Amino acid sequence: MGKNLPDNVKVLRSIIQHQEEINSINPHTFGDASSQGLLAAAYAITHQPLGILQGLVAAKSSITKKGVIITRFQPVAGHMATNLVHNVKSALQGLLITRFHCWMDSTAALQWIKGAIY
Repeated sequence: MGKNLPDNVKVLRSIIQHQEEINSINPHTFGDASSQGLLAAAYAITHQPLGILQGLVAAKSSITKKGVIITRFQPVAGHMATNLVHNVKSALQGLLITRFHCWMDSTAALQWIKGAIY
């Protein structure tokens, strides 16, 4: 670590805008890969009587190895996204989650994940 950088940083994220009842929370997780890196990001859409709030809940990224084709990283990004879904589900335990959504643009990776789950 650099001399001027802290060892640990905490960033508070609010997924609840109003101090009122939560109608529902719908987490959406995205996974993708490129020739430079992998990413998974989870957002929550919170529905409350006074409005709807969208916000980042968690994200994870990784740098990829050079010379490997992107299609090899797509399933890894999908795996990273599904792990993030489990972590977010744990973090939001006790709140009214109506449905989780996981998004990817790789049909091959989605088929691989579907086969691994069932």
